[in-house]
Amino acid sequence: MLFLHMADVHLGNQQYNAAARFNDFGRAFFEAVDLAVTHGVQACVIAGDLFHKAAVEPATLIQAEEGLERLHDAGIPVIAVHGNHDNVRFRAQFSWLDYLAEKERLHLLSPVYEENGIQLVEGESYLDIGAVRFVGVPWLGASAAPVLAQVADALAHLDRQNVGFTVLVTHAGVEGQMPHIPGALTFADLSPLKNHVQYLALGHLHKPYEEAGWIYNPGSLETCSFDEAQYENRGVYLVSVDESKGTHQADLIRTPRRPFYTLYFDTDRFATPAELVAGLRNELRGKAKSEVRKLVQAHPEQAAPVVRLVLRGNLTFDRASLDIDAVRSLIRQEIEALLVRVDNRTRPLGSEIILDEGLDRAALERRVLEQVVLSDSRYSLHPAAWSELMQSIKRMALDAVPPDEIFAALDRHMSELEGSAHVDH
Repeated sequence: MLFLHMADVHLGNQQYNAAARFNDFGRAFFEAVDLAVTHGVQACVIAGDLFHKAAVEPATLIQAEEGLERLHDAGIPVIAVHGNHDNVRFRAQFSWLDYLAEKERLHLLSPVYEENGIQLVEGESYLDIGAVRFVGVPWLGASAAPVLAQVADALAHLDRQNVGFTVLVTHAGVEGQMPHIPGALTFADLSPLKNHVQYLALGHLHKPYEEAGWIYNPGSLETCSFDEAQYENRGVYLVSVDESKGTHQADLIRTPRRPFYTLYFDTDRFATPAELVAGLRNELRGKAKSEVRKLVQAHPEQAAPVVRLVLRGNLTFDRASLDIDAVRSLIRQEIEALLVRVDNRTRPLGSEIILDEGLDRAALERRVLEQVVLSDSRYSLHPAAWSELMQSIKRMALDAVPPDEIFAALDRHMSELEGSAHVDH
């Protein structure tokens, strides 16, 4: 048997508010679908985050239905689970993946929760295709480890007659792969599954990786952030299964995506904005243009890249006098790019934070934030007010307040600060 494993499609991601990026995510999905059809797979696995957000726009739904229709017409069943981006806020609500399942364009799998514990029900929790069993567990966050332990116990009690190979599909990351991402599963969490599962099909982390010969994550199809650009070999797994021996061969196939390029530019040696712009122009015409040309040539689709300029170092002039729009225009003049982003990480000369001895933690944090605010001329007249706002947002994040509530609070506080007579924005 042959099946294809993809994850983190993120349809509907209109990255940087660019329509072209919306189309890129759809195109990446269609490329994966075409691979499944071309190789004649018997099943296609989507390990979560088919959509970028739970509230799906009509154009996004059209992309999803078009790709799934191709698989349906080719006689390829699709096995899917909810990812954290697919999930509606309250699980009792009907998601767009539920809709696609009702339309019989995919099999949406999840354990069944009953009073006596978790049950695995055929058609709802697992699907047998030939001698291969596909079991699905959606994104569960911090609850993943205890639920997977119960799933392992339920698998042990399932009838395995005529089943020679088991694939478990879930949306979760493995500890150590991306240390800054919380809530990853440890190998101890996964060990109860090892005796019952021969292929663990993961999603969630956008970095491709495989572990111990049975754990696989293909990474995101398209690039959702500049941090992901380093993972060139993201794509899909094409998995060949020998059901009679219970063995498999998984080959990671890189799928086409738009190139991303980052130029780091040190500002310390320039005394004026004009000198900085002149130095940047020389860098763009030399090293940067050459590197972008090689990057584009290395991508089969040879599409115009998304370019990021990171300005770093000290500034000997007022930060506000640096015209970022002019810098962005300069990049567009010198490099053919789809989008240009400028990340200004510069700091005023002599902006080292000076702290008094004997401060408690709260006072220390307040002092640090105030001095950070003082380093930016746009906010430096009223550092205490902005420091208080930052501390408030931090406390909300630590208290696990939902992101939309944090955003609403931030918007409200910003409006109050901007409208106040004692604060200039």
